[in-house]
Amino acid sequence: MAQSIAFRRYRLILLAALAATTACNAGLDPQAATLAQADRESTQLHKRYKEDERYALRIRTDTARGRIWMLGTGYQVRIYDQESKRLLRQIRLPGWLVVKTPCMPDLVLDRTGSAYVSSNVSAWLWRIDAASFQVWVHEVRMPGREALDVGFGALAFDRKGALYGLAPSGSSIWAIDVVNASASIMETHLPPLDACELTAQTLDRLEARR
Repeated sequence: MAQSIAFRRYRLILLAALAATTACNAGLDPQAATLAQADRESTQLHKRYKEDERYALRIRTDTARGRIWMLGTGYQVRIYDQESKRLLRQIRLPGWLVVKTPCMPDLVLDRTGSAYVSSNVSAWLWRIDAASFQVWVHEVRMPGREALDVGFGALAFDRKGALYGLAPSGSSIWAIDVVNASASIMETHLPPLDACELTAQTLDRLEARR
């Protein structure tokens, strides 16, 4: 009898605890639940962003439009919202090729926010429109190129908005005419450039020497 009474008391305590929990859940602030869900989603977004950031070949930030562009090894470009780190677009690059060398392909943004992507295997350029995200492929003629200069590694715009590319061999800089899909040698027999990087400052120094 004593054991039966104890069991009934235990059952009542359990039921009371369950009722209290149900009441608590029923009274949960909907805004708090929404915030908790948003926090979980934000954590997942940042985790994915950090993973892509870790393996990206190039990362460029367009602060004017709040975008981050990443060139990955998987033949694609991913565009993230700068603030939320939400993936906005994933764009495939048809025919894009890459080999692992000290001078890897590049991605640069022009003044309109459109992207240009190079290949260190072929003399092609991929242009991604900032508004429509449509991709155009340009096969660039490189007259007089050397055997190793079959494409472009680093890319850079000068202060006037003209595009230049550093050959994968690192030995020459080319002025690129995107409209006519051609390139001409600007500088040859260069000293080694750090990490195969081409900047507007580098172009300024070369222009000053001419």
